[in-house]
Amino acid sequence: MFVANWKMNGSSITVKEWLNIISSSDNLNKCIFCPPLLYLKEANEFISEKKLSLSLGAQDIDPENNISLTGGISPSMLKDVGCKYSIIGHSERRNFYKEDSTLLIDKVSICLKEGIKVIFCIGESLEERNSGQTKEILSQQLRALDGFSSENLMVAYEPVWAIGSGRIPLLEDISETSDYLIDELISLGHKQEEITILYGGSVDASNAKEIYQLKSVSGLLIGGASLDGEQFLKIIG
Repeated sequence: MFVANWKMNGSSITVKEWLNIISSSDNLNKCIFCPPLLYLKEANEFISEKKLSLSLGAQDIDPENNISLTGGISPSMLKDVGCKYSIIGHSERRNFYKEDSTLLIDKVSICLKEGIKVIFCIGESLEERNSGQTKEILSQQLRALDGFSSENLMVAYEPVWAIGSGRIPLLEDISETSDYLIDELISLGHKQEEITILYGGSVDASNAKEIYQLKSVSGLLIGGASLDGEQFLKIIG
């Protein structure tokens, strides 16, 4: 799978231009487009009109359907505009909004209950990596998925220090970490054949192919490089 996470970027015009560019790809059934919330409806209308096999995802979700929450976005709202996926636990939301495991568990739970598939993000900081805590931190973050099935969720490993920095771990490090995540998920009761590991963090057209070819990596979570339709086409092949 290839997930285009636009974060807080884009406009009505750029969304349509991007969709026009990538509509020529034969691999759209392997792609998930996560534009800002404001543009999900427009993207869904374009995808429906052109009959594209591209899936839509939200960049976040709130953990309730029926509460009075100013600014809240419920699963039913996302489904209403064609969303099939939601990103949960991205490091930017963990850091800026102090989202903890309790909240993330609630978000995962409501998604799976309401039929929205989950892209669950985990990753270590540079300080944690340099102090040899990578596996410990990732293991702690994965515990939020204890008791859930992997059938309708993907785990996206994004080292925090690699996001937007142009730096990525060595291929062997990505492979080793992905293998570790699979083992940890199995220990939590997940079925190996259902586990999907994505890699994210400074992925672009120059490195996507070699990362994607790693045995334990099933897809890519792409940030800045996904904003450019031509570059995204090169990434998805």
